[in-house]
Amino acid sequence: MPQTNSRDKSVEWACRTILTVHFWLVLAGYVVFLQAKNQLESPIIPKDIIAQISTPYWKISLAEAVLFIVSLWFYFLSFRVVVLILSSIAVVSYWVVTTYFLHLI
Repeated sequence: MPQTNSRDKSVEWACRTILTVHFWLVLAGYVVFLQAKNQLESPIIPKDIIAQISTPYWKISLAEAVLFIVSLWFYFLSFRVVVLILSSIAVVSYWVVTTYFLHLI
């Protein structure tokens, strides 16, 4: 019986950690969007170019936010393994998209 309790506690902390990382990635995407939009604001740079540069960060963060809300929902319903899988997929996909595919969006 103590192994189950220890395992449950470990899964609980893993869920909390991955949800925290997931939250910070969502927040970071919105910060990058706002930062890029504000830093590029200039009479020389057309607004459509600014939107073209900053919009992908907003789209990625919006998708991450939806996955974060779904993960939180599963967390509060005590489906811890599903939370670990969803949030891990979201974190890895955020990294892959921002590293390799951001210029395609």
